[in-house]
Amino acid sequence: MENKKNRRGVATGIYSATIVLLVALVLAAGNMVASRILGRIDLTRDQEFTISKATREILRGLDDVVTIRVCFSKKLPPNLAMLRRSIDDVLRAYQAYSRGKVRVEYIDPADSPEEEQNLRYLGIPQVQLNVVEKDQLQVINGYMGILIKYADRHQAIPIVQDVYTLEYDLTAGILQILSQEKRIVGFLSGTNAPELTREFESLGQILSKSYQIRPVDLQQGRTGVPPEIKTLVVARPQSIPERIQWQIDQFLMKGGRVLFMVDAMRLDEQIGLQSPIPVLSGIEEMLAHYGVRPQRALVQDRAPFIENAGFAQGFVRYSVAYPLWPKIPHKNMSQGSPITSRLEAVVLPWTAPLDLLVQEDAGGASGKDTTAAIGSSRQPNVRATVLARSSPHATLQKGRFDLTPPNPFQQLRQTDEGQSYPLAVALVGRFQSYFAGKPVPAVPGDTTGVVGSGEIALTESPETQVIVIGNSTFAYSNFLAMFPGNEEFTLNAIDWMTLGDRLIAIRSRGASDRPLGLASGGGKAVFKYLNTFGMALLVAIFGVIRLSTRRRSRQRIATQAAASEGK
Repeated sequence: MENKKNRRGVATGIYSATIVLLVALVLAAGNMVASRILGRIDLTRDQEFTISKATREILRGLDDVVTIRVCFSKKLPPNLAMLRRSIDDVLRAYQAYSRGKVRVEYIDPADSPEEEQNLRYLGIPQVQLNVVEKDQLQVINGYMGILIKYADRHQAIPIVQDVYTLEYDLTAGILQILSQEKRIVGFLSGTNAPELTREFESLGQILSKSYQIRPVDLQQGRTGVPPEIKTLVVARPQSIPERIQWQIDQFLMKGGRVLFMVDAMRLDEQIGLQSPIPVLSGIEEMLAHYGVRPQRALVQDRAPFIENAGFAQGFVRYSVAYPLWPKIPHKNMSQGSPITSRLEAVVLPWTAPLDLLVQEDAGGASGKDTTAAIGSSRQPNVRATVLARSSPHATLQKGRFDLTPPNPFQQLRQTDEGQSYPLAVALVGRFQSYFAGKPVPAVPGDTTGVVGSGEIALTESPETQVIVIGNSTFAYSNFLAMFPGNEEFTLNAIDWMTLGDRLIAIRSRGASDRPLGLASGGGKAVFKYLNTFGMALLVAIFGVIRLSTRRRSRQRIATQAAASEGK
């Protein structure tokens, strides 16, 4: 009998061990198969963690092998351990969608001094990382870069700190090395414009990842815009001479793209908000000829369509909703333009309103009657899209500007007066030259007024693009840092004019400003009381239900006991 029990116990043990082993094998095999199959469930609204359609199309169009070398040190701080896994997930997707045309290599440059020297030459620097071990802080040297290689060309991503922009950086890098064409963005200089090394330092650094950035000094109009420039940025123009206007106009007539950021005023760093200096760009009539006229005014909006600004008074610093910093939410931006269709919000501080003088695209039509403006338009082949507009409650500040923050109590007296103003407009089409039928402005120092040798005045452009924004401050480094939507908006605009709209959808997926919708007065009260008493009420209801259940249970037991005793 004892032996039979032992045999049964041994059989049961073998059976259990076999089941456990089979389950382990199934799990291991499933894990192995799953690791080779690309699949994931992305529940985010905009599919934030899924490779975009634009990237998939680019990868499927590869006709030769592109090598991606992940140059990461083996020893990294624990907080960066997951970063390498996330990068691997993204690159596996690239391999799958490219059908083998993307090869991924992982190397630790520290293993080979020659490799380290070569990577530094190619743009992958050594970085210093903080590591905490055994309660001691250590600083180690390491690598966190990616190198993209195609034939004899390469593109470096010097440091990868997260994967939020990794898809954009990789896809832009692949496009860059596949293209033989140089993409150069010029910034007009020499006209009291903001400098790339000061106000636009951050913008220049971000743009330099995808473009060559070049200051363009037209030398008072003696030279034209270099032909290799694809997009010209004209920021905060001031008293632009007619000869420079002509050079910009001719650049447009040759098919160049121009981004105008026109300020109505500028601040003196010494005086601050007390005495803003009105700015006369000198190109108002030229822009009006193209289809948009900036007004000499500032737009002031009301809550919730404004952003908070910080101010100092003596030793006291405070933050207040500032009417001269209009915040344009998603619903007030063009849904048909790739520049703004995926943005959540943009803040345009001290911005000027724009008058629309050409026909608005049907996709972005606001319903406003522009018949009179269209009738006098000198650009019948140009269509406009209002990229951003103020709320219907905006008003204008004209004449002498007063930038001081208002008394917070004054903001309570808000009215429904005002109207919506265009703040950023995109123009597309074949433009007529502003100087058509006019004499070509003379070169400075030339009294003959004759067109120079080799200068041919073009009167009509091919299909091209112009963007006009009533402000340049929004792209300053401090505003790009405060408002991520401003960076997306600026880069999208330059990408749209220089590359088209393929990369815009990738970058805009990172937009993270998701403001709560406004509730009515009754709705606010409901949320307030639910937030204050809701949890306590739920606990009390649970307690009552629990007490009632226990009482019924005790009564049922007592009844059953009494019935048993009666038997």
